[in-house]
Amino acid sequence: MKKIVWVLRVPEGARVVIKNDDKVNKGDVVYGLEGGNVVRLPLKGWKSLRTGVKEEIKKRVDNRKLVLGEPLWSGGWFGLHKLRSPRSGKCMGIDDLGMIMFLGESETKYYSPVTCHQVRVEKEKITFNMKGWEKMAEGISEIKGWGEFRGRWVKNLSEISSDVENQVIVAEGEEAIVAKAEALGVGGIIIVDMEIEDDFKGAGIPIVKMEKREAEDLIKLSKETARSRLWLNPLSGKVLLVLE
Repeated sequence: MKKIVWVLRVPEGARVVIKNDDKVNKGDVVYGLEGGNVVRLPLKGWKSLRTGVKEEIKKRVDNRKLVLGEPLWSGGWFGLHKLRSPRSGKCMGIDDLGMIMFLGESETKYYSPVTCHQVRVEKEKITFNMKGWEKMAEGISEIKGWGEFRGRWVKNLSEISSDVENQVIVAEGEEAIVAKAEALGVGGIIIVDMEIEDDFKGAGIPIVKMEKREAEDLIKLSKETARSRLWLNPLSGKVLLVLE
């Protein structure tokens, strides 16, 4: 086990509520944005959509009240590719970069996705100092994110059920596992021994590819503690295993 760091960018105008050298638990409020601001959030899967579909979705959501998780569009294989609202509130539209805009009617809060023993608070970023392990992988999608890691290894479609929600899983075998796992709300996917034919860059979850022995080692290391979380960053190829 060694010291690892994760850096969180602080939006302009945010009010940081934690202090330098604080211990932060998973679920603690890190910062808040005052009501009245326009909150911009990325729409997972937006980049992979055709122009005509994007325009249709823009018209459908503009100036509407949306609910967190509300389906905005579905398509692809068996309709498993879904676009969902990332929060509740009045939608002000979607910009050309795929950022969906909401009117912040009340203070928007950002909650820590992990527990760490010490943070370093700076003007535009917060550095989380934690214990765990760092691995490298090949990026498949373009979305970064956290997920709970229980060492779940899936080798066929029948092994995937709704209990995988928010978990990072290891997937081996047929490519259809990836589409089904995303539809069921997994937190991320580590692919091993799988030939990828489809383009998953626009997937709404973080997806990386690792050597089988590296994934096996990751599971072994996660057993050192009762709870662990994974940060997958396909853009940099970095995988952080945090032991809580």
